[in-house]
Amino acid sequence: MTSETDEQFVERMAALFPGQDRLVALARRGAAVQWSPIEEAPKDNGRVLLFIPPYGAGSGHWVGAGWLGHFVINREAEPTHFMPLPPPPAGEPRDGE
Repeated sequence: MTSETDEQFVERMAALFPGQDRLVALARRGAAVQWSPIEEAPKDNGRVLLFIPPYGAGSGHWVGAGWLGHFVINREAEPTHFMPLPPPPAGEPRDGE
């Protein structure tokens, strides 16, 4: 078995099952919502979910030379992973809008 990424798998399944647009869209959304290394996080002041051991997850954003968030108060608690924020509930504005 190859080390296929989730995105590659979704694309392969989309080709095998044409006409299943909604199913493919849901699979793409699921493949996109995964923890990624903090080194890959956007540093554009947009909020993301941060995983900060040993505390868990909380939202935060990049400010100047570091992360600012609920748990990132002291420099002993640095995030190791991030994930994009999910979309807001239908009809609700996103943070900052």
